[in-house]
Amino acid sequence: MKAVGLQRERVLGMLLLEYGLLGLVGGLMGVGFGVIFLIISFTATGGAELLNAVPYGTALLLMGLCVSVALIAALTSVWSASGEKPLNVLRYE
Repeated sequence: MKAVGLQRERVLGMLLLEYGLLGLVGGLMGVGFGVIFLIISFTATGGAELLNAVPYGTALLLMGLCVSVALIAALTSVWSASGEKPLNVLRYE
């Protein structure tokens, strides 16, 4: 991206947005499957208080954790890559 003229901040922002969305989608899938499994298991056992048993606050915290882990992992790799000069990168490829 820097080889076509984008600045470091723009590249960093685009990659962090991409990884943040990937963390959000992964969190939605993981928490969603967990809630679905919980609903199925409580329905199979005949639980009457199903809505009170689903920990929605914990689910939201886990979603935030997924996004923050994805952003931290992206930041550690993207920070140095976005500061690299384009000619140094193109020389090795």
